[in-house]
Amino acid sequence: MSNKKKNINYPKVFTSTGTDMWSRGFSLKRTVGVISLAMLLIVFTSVVYVKQTNAVGIDNVVATIPEGSDGIGATAQVTVAFETSVLTAGEDFTIYLGEDTGGDEWGLNGVATTDISCSDDGAGGAYAITSVNAANGTLPLRTLIDATTIGGGATTVTCLIGDGSPSPTNPAVADGYSVAVVTNVDSGAGAIYVGDSNDVTVSVRVLPNLSLTIDNADGTTCTTTSGVTICDLGTVLTTTVATGNYDVNIGTNAASGATMRIAEDGDLRNGAQDITDVSEGSTVVAGTEGYGVAVASDAAWTEQGDFTDDDTPIATGPTTVATTAGPIAISGNDVTVTHRAAVDSTVQALVYSHIVTWTATANF
Repeated sequence: MSNKKKNINYPKVFTSTGTDMWSRGFSLKRTVGVISLAMLLIVFTSVVYVKQTNAVGIDNVVATIPEGSDGIGATAQVTVAFETSVLTAGEDFTIYLGEDTGGDEWGLNGVATTDISCSDDGAGGAYAITSVNAANGTLPLRTLIDATTIGGGATTVTCLIGDGSPSPTNPAVADGYSVAVVTNVDSGAGAIYVGDSNDVTVSVRVLPNLSLTIDNADGTTCTTTSGVTICDLGTVLTTTVATGNYDVNIGTNAASGATMRIAEDGDLRNGAQDITDVSEGSTVVAGTEGYGVAVASDAAWTEQGDFTDDDTPIATGPTTVATTAGPIAISGNDVTVTHRAAVDSTVQALVYSHIVTWTATANF
């Protein structure tokens, strides 16, 4: 018989701690020949074949730290939640914070087993915290937990690592960090983001705006053509009041709204002759010389000063007519302005006119 050596592949046998038994001092000489009966007895009495459940993976590991505690190097309680379906009562599972084994990620910061707790959403669940260890040259920060009893009807188990004082210390570099959950047959991972590493700051600049339009002229005495409004109040008799109206619209995105003002270039006149302004607090009536405006504002506008009632004379300098409290669209809310003129029998027969100017101010 040939004594030629050849390699033999022996099955690996693992202990409950996941260590290859061969690496722990168990070995066979890889030489075909005489093998001692004692060694055979050791091998055959040591090998136990266990049918392993197929691992399906832990799909829903959710790991979080409190809002406002995600800064680099900050102290924060770590919450880890996952489905109870992967647990077996009486067996252990381990939670690993991070992947770094050098201790440069989560710091233990004095957290002990008494600072860690687990519970589920079922009835009668009980979990014992077996150990907690800082990162070392082999493994990251981790805690071993015994699922003593899984609550009846439970679907989710939640573990709190750190009770606030103390709690683990976040990694010192902004990044996304793995948080792993490992049971005897399953494993899964979630992620915690430190230092806004998963945030994207999006910004856009909005320019301030302000616009004024005059529209909805009555079409009879007041008309608007190519943006220019002309009010021809027609012929006024001592028995009538000549009127014409239009809408003034202002739009702005100013936080404090807008101010609408009116001014005139002088009295309603022809040379040295004019139609006298109506007295404040009175109304333009047929047969009495007088000229002024009346305003009616939509809900967004608040009339100001003398324009809150009756007919009002127009001043030469800009005078506030109405204001809004906040931004307003150019359409939808406006101020309707009606010009009103009346004469008595002494007003000369001429064509009287003047120019009225509307202005808008944005209140940022």
